[in-house]
Amino acid sequence: HYGGNATTISRNLNISKERGEIIEKNYLNSFPGIHAYFKKVKAEARKNGYVLISEKTGHKRFIYGIENIRELEKKFTKKYWDIYKIEKKKNSRLFLEVLKPEVSHYFQKTGEIDRIALNTPVQGTAAQITKLAGIYLFEELKKRNLLFKVLICNIVHDEILIECPEEIATEMAELVQNSMEKAGEYFVKVVKLKAVPEIGKYWIH
Repeated sequence: HYGGNATTISRNLNISKERGEIIEKNYLNSFPGIHAYFKKVKAEARKNGYVLISEKTGHKRFIYGIENIRELEKKFTKKYWDIYKIEKKKNSRLFLEVLKPEVSHYFQKTGEIDRIALNTPVQGTAAQITKLAGIYLFEELKKRNLLFKVLICNIVHDEILIECPEEIATEMAELVQNSMEKAGEYFVKVVKLKAVPEIGKYWIH
């Protein structure tokens, strides 16, 4: 649901918007704390100009262009909207070249900020978990004198790809799994994050 709505649901599931609205409503009613959380993080992002990725690390994602949005908010007085309505009816040059682009930019940007506020803590924390897992894995390989015998080829999103001799493949798969789950435990205390290792002759993605 992060950043999505009834329209997103209807498009992704290829159902009517009305059906999407029912699903969204039922979802929010089933998890009443989520709506309050969404409202809170959106407001904090606009107020602070950044999104806190994780309280554990203090990492932040700063929002580009927030100063421009704040200037527009100061500009959007009652007088501004009165003029906007009048000029919109006339479809005037002022409306087409100044007012409409300003308002469109504002709502497009604030919609983007809201999506960032909802997605960043989830995706950002997931990225930090994977990075920490990579550190745990490296330290274990170093401790076992396996550096350069086992190669960490790539770390992509929530995956760690390694190459190793076939005779230790099962052992290394367990090591990667344990490293990832240990990293998950550092950030997430309520539920256990599980990692599933795959062994193959090529990158199983």
